[in-house]
Amino acid sequence: MAMTPVAVAILFLLVVSSIVRRVSLRVTTREETPAVASPLADALKDFLAMAAGIYLALAGIIQFLKLNPPDRIGLWGMAFDPLAALAMLLAILQPYFGLTLRGQRR
Repeated sequence: MAMTPVAVAILFLLVVSSIVRRVSLRVTTREETPAVASPLADALKDFLAMAAGIYLALAGIIQFLKLNPPDRIGLWGMAFDPLAALAMLLAILQPYFGLTLRGQRR
């Protein structure tokens, strides 16, 4: 179930229009309000940092061991980078099975 060129174009236009709208909102509401970190923003930042760290570690291990994994794997009609998919999966599972940053089990 691959995306057609029309669907890709529509998705691209939606992303561009969203970015333009956000920029225009930011320009029109240019008040000096301090940024407040929310728990959701902190959680997303930690998740992306964890996934990026796992990805870099996996890439380093693969280069060190001179392994040759496939460049892409297909699942449900979409192609993925296997290292990125594994890093995302491990980052998703980390809060349930791993140690927290403080070294305590939750």
